[in-house]
Amino acid sequence: MAKLTHDQITQALKDIHKSVQEHKEALAEIRIDQRVIHERWQAFMGVFLPLQLEVVGPLGFSKDQPGLFEFNRQVSRAALDSKEVAQAKKELWDFLMKVSFGITEFPSLELDEARSLMMDITDALISELFLAKVDELRESFTHDTSLQERQKKLTQLIVPLQALIMRRYGFEGDLGYIRAQRALSDHTHDPLIKEQMELGYHLVFERAGLTH
Repeated sequence: MAKLTHDQITQALKDIHKSVQEHKEALAEIRIDQRVIHERWQAFMGVFLPLQLEVVGPLGFSKDQPGLFEFNRQVSRAALDSKEVAQAKKELWDFLMKVSFGITEFPSLELDEARSLMMDITDALISELFLAKVDELRESFTHDTSLQERQKKLTQLIVPLQALIMRRYGFEGDLGYIRAQRALSDHTHDPLIKEQMELGYHLVFERAGLTH
C-alpha cells in the first residue's frame, strides 16, 4: 500500500475533516440517539468510515478495513513526529467526538497503559468462555440471517466485554467506552497493539463465520 509523506497525511486529514463537516447533521443525530452504546458507535462508524475511504482510496490504499487501518497507522506514527499532523488529527477527532457524542474532554493513555488495555481485551476475546458464546451465536444464525445482522449480534457480545475491561482503566459508562476507543486510536502505530488487535478480532470473527 501507499506510504504517505507528512504533508500528504496532513492534507488527507483536512480533506476528511471537510467531508465530515459537510455531514455534520448525520453525526449530530447520533448524539441525541437513545439506543445502546454499541448501536450508536456502529451508527457513527457507518457515517465516518465511508467518508474516510473516499479520501484515502485515491491515495493508494485499498477501500476496505485493512486499507483504512494502514492509513490510520501511518497517521498515528506521523503524529509523533509532526506537529502539523498531530494538530490536524486532534482537530478532526475533537470535532467528531463533540458533534457525535457531546464529548469535549478526552483522557489519554500512555503507551504502556494502552498496550496493557489492548492485551487485556485480547485475552478476554480469545478466552474459551467468550469463544463458547461466539460459537453459540454462530449456531443461532440461519441462512436467512444477513451479514449485517450477524455483525450486529457479534458486536452486541464484544462491546460489553470491552466496556467491562475499559472500566478497570478509568473509562466509566457508555461514554467511557467512546473515550477509550479515542485514547487507543493514538497508539495504532504500535506493533504490539496492532498485533493484539489483529489476533483477537480475527479469531472472534473467524469463529463467528464472518471472515472470507
